[in-house]
Amino acid sequence: MMGVTRPPAAMPRSLSEYLDQQVIHGQAQVLSTDPLAVATPISQWSYALSYRLRGPIRGSNDTLTSGIRLRLELSVTTGRIGVGWTNPEDTAFIAEKYAAGDRCEVRLTLPAGTRVGRLVFRNVAEGNVSSVVTITGVDLEVVAADRWTYPVSIPARDVHLEAMPADGGVGVVFDTVAARDINKARVDWLDQSGLPVSGARVLDAGAGVGHFVSFYLSRGCTVVCVDGRSENIAELKRRHPNVEAHVADLQTIETRDFGIFDVILCFGLLYHLGSPVAAMRRIHEMCGRLLILETMVCDSSSPLSVLVDETKAASQAMDALGCRPSPSFVALALNRVGFEFVYGAAVPPQHPDFQFAWKDNLETTRGGVPLRCVFVASRAPLELRSLIPLVEP
Repeated sequence: MMGVTRPPAAMPRSLSEYLDQQVIHGQAQVLSTDPLAVATPISQWSYALSYRLRGPIRGSNDTLTSGIRLRLELSVTTGRIGVGWTNPEDTAFIAEKYAAGDRCEVRLTLPAGTRVGRLVFRNVAEGNVSSVVTITGVDLEVVAADRWTYPVSIPARDVHLEAMPADGGVGVVFDTVAARDINKARVDWLDQSGLPVSGARVLDAGAGVGHFVSFYLSRGCTVVCVDGRSENIAELKRRHPNVEAHVADLQTIETRDFGIFDVILCFGLLYHLGSPVAAMRRIHEMCGRLLILETMVCDSSSPLSVLVDETKAASQAMDALGCRPSPSFVALALNRVGFEFVYGAAVPPQHPDFQFAWKDNLETTRGGVPLRCVFVASRAPLELRSLIPLVEP
């Protein structure tokens, strides 16, 4: 994240009262200065460009004395860009939006009293590719401190009219280095957990292209796969032609059509759902013995869930609405839909996404990586060293 400070010559003069200290980070390259075009480093989450607020709106302790509404017009010709405000310590984003495509608009609103660090442009594209962004327009509106506002910045979308991102197809997103790494960590955890799955009838819910099929087949299991996207199921059948697979949305699935499963695997799906509790109810209806669930989470001790806007990539939410539930949300929901016993992983998978300390600060990412947890729900008690109980008797 180290960078070189340069004069903000490409920023409109109307913003010079509020933004300064333009920094080009790491291996980012300035392609032009009028308008400002930047090619990011190739690594995902790497910073490319940042600015600090200054002037009368930035008070003591880095607190905004007035609310601000920032509107950016961007052209993202390759990859995908994240634009957001960090906290003063640069340890987390307090507001961030992703953008891709030739004509994009990003709006970020911060109310008075917010502690703010930098405005950051970073590469959020997967696959070790550089993203290229041109800033074609910028406007910053200062809202008087005595003018009450909602802390909302939601751009309108018609998801059904959006095209799939160039880097979001089935043949790309499921087989990136990042996807392979996290799936290896997931399988290694399953292998070491001691969970009784051998010989079971298994439902792989949100199976994608079937990365966990081989694990269960090698243990004598009968596997049925479901996924909400027909293109994912088509690719799964190509890779595993002898495995039963169906197009079905876990939030609305007709459970009577599938019967009862000894084990239900739900890895990497829940956080791509807008109605996670509806999915848990249907899982419970089909689960005869054991649910093994992995999800992105938000860092909170309260039972809440953060709603998120996702892209149309083949690995993301079908209707663009995903969620980041807290561990308490997951444990509470699983218990209330009918699972008497709910557990967490005593030792999480060996991957950076699972290796973090709780701060109870609502973050969904930290250090550029998402926060993830594994849960196990069961109809009978499990006495395994790999699990810790989450529901009090």
